[in-house]
This record gives sequence, structure tokens and C-alpha cells, in this order.
Amino acid sequence: MRHQQFAMLVAALALLVGCGTAPEAIAPTVVVPTAQATIVPPTKIPEPTEAPTTALQTTAATRPAGPGLGISRAEIQARFEATPFNMVFTEVEPVEGRATVEGTSGTKGITIALYGPPEDVQEAQAQITVGDQGAPSADAARYMIALLEVTAPNISNPTAWLKTHLDQAIKGESGTTIEGDRTIMFILAPEIKFMLMSVQRVP
Repeated sequence: MRHQQFAMLVAALALLVGCGTAPEAIAPTVVVPTAQATIVPPTKIPEPTEAPTTALQTTAATRPAGPGLGISRAEIQARFEATPFNMVFTEVEPVEGRATVEGTSGTKGITIALYGPPEDVQEAQAQITVGDQGAPSADAARYMIALLEVTAPNISNPTAWLKTHLDQAIKGESGTTIEGDRTIMFILAPEIKFMLMSVQRVP
């Protein structure tokens, strides 16, 4: 029953995105559903099973070489610290040896976690609990879209992209997608009504 309820909530989220209900510019917040708020460890990227989308390839001239996203922590935080998100980012204990900050706001059930050095974030996560104890589907969509806009700028229509790939993740068809030099992963945990979206550089 829990799995069915979660699937319905996530499907509603995908539908909201598809209907254009979710604005294309909104910030992410993350709350992990445990007795105490914790940070989900950085995502380990599986070997890609498909070639990067040719239309979205980036060049060395547009993205600096390095292990990270080529985006500073300040750039990502600025998006979510501004109105209407008003998130507050706090440095927390390093995770797997990587410097870590997490952003929280008044929106229940959403957290943004950034891993890696301040000048070149290695991974950005939107950690979201949906349902009665978490974020409304529309809010969850806004946060994920905003995170895509700032960390994966080569995706021309983040709203449509999110709907398509979230639908695929719900159906179990694929949880990982490569877009240009980005690996974007969805992890769903129906038993706790939790989802995670991770953006990393293609290894």
C-alpha cells in the first residue's frame, strides 16, 4: 500500500511538471526522513549504458577541466538563498572525505546538499520527502527544476526533461541519464516516500 501511495504521489509530481504547473525557476531543499535529519552519502555513479546525447555535448572551452561540475558553491547557493526560496546553507561534517554543505528552508521535506570544494562542486543533490509528512508535489518539482537549471544548463527545457526522466524512473526503466557532461540520477525509496536527484560530472 505504501508503495502504491508513493507511486501515486510521484506520478502526480511528474504530471504537475508535464502540465507546466511547476515554475521553471525554483530552489531545492532537502530533508531526509529519519528520526534525525541526516545527509544521504554522495551517489556512486554506475558505468553509463548509453552514449551522451550528441546535441548536449559540451566542450573543454565551456566547462573547465576537473572532477567537479565547473560550478562554484556560491553560484548554486545564490539561486536558492534568493527569494522565493530563502534557503540557509550550513557547512556540516564532511561525507566520504568531501566538504559538505546542506541547505534548508521553511519548505518541509526538501534539502539541497552540495559535496566537494567551494570552487568546484562535485555533486549536487535534491533530497525530497513527499506526502503528508513531506513536501507537496508542486514544491518538489520546483526545487528539482531549479537545481537542473543551475547545475545542468545545457538542458534546454528542464521542465519537460524532468517529466520524461521522472516517468522513466517511476516505471523502473532507468534511474540514470547522461546529458552532455552530466550524469543525473534518480533514487526512489517508496517505503519512506523519499526521492533523491543527483547531478554529477560524467566520470
